[in-house]
Amino acid sequence: MKLSTLLTAPNQLTLVRMLFLPFIIINLLNHHYSWALGLFVAAGISDGLDGVLARKLKQQTMLDISILAVSAVLYAIAGLRDFRPSIFGKANTFAQVTAVFFVLLFDLEPLRWVWIARTVFLRAVFAFTIISAVHYLFLVQKRLRDHGQTQGQLPSASSASASPRI
Repeated sequence: MKLSTLLTAPNQLTLVRMLFLPFIIINLLNHHYSWALGLFVAAGISDGLDGVLARKLKQQTMLDISILAVSAVLYAIAGLRDFRPSIFGKANTFAQVTAVFFVLLFDLEPLRWVWIARTVFLRAVFAFTIISAVHYLFLVQKRLRDHGQTQGQLPSASSASASPRI
C-alpha cells in the first residue's frame, strides 16, 4: 500500500477513529459511561464522514484489517479484485453500531424503551452476522467462478483422468 493511499482524507479519519477505541475502553472500565458514549458517537460521526468523503472523492478506506487479509488471500490465490460490500454487511455494521449505542445508553438511562432497542439491535447483529457471512460466501464463490471463466479454466480432474497414461 502506497503512503499516498494512507494519507487520503477517508483513511486519516479511519486512523483517528481507531485512536478513539482505547479512550472508549478506559472510560468504560472507569464507569464513565457518558464519556464513553460521547466518544463512541464522535467515532460514529467520523465513520459517516469517512463514507461521505470516500464517495465524493471516489476513494476507498482500505484500513480494515480483516477485509484486507481476506482480500489479499483471494487476490493471491485467484487474482480476484472485486470486494464491494454487500447490503447485508452494511446492515450488519449499522446494527452493530446501533447496538453498542443502546448498550452504552442503557448504562446511563436504564429505561424500558432503551432496553427494548438494545435487545432488538443485539438480535439484529446476531441475525445479520449469519446472513452476511453466508451471503459473502456465496458472493465470493460466484465471483471466483466468474473470474475463473474470464481467465480460462485449468483442466478439471475429470478431463485429466481421461487422458492416456504412460
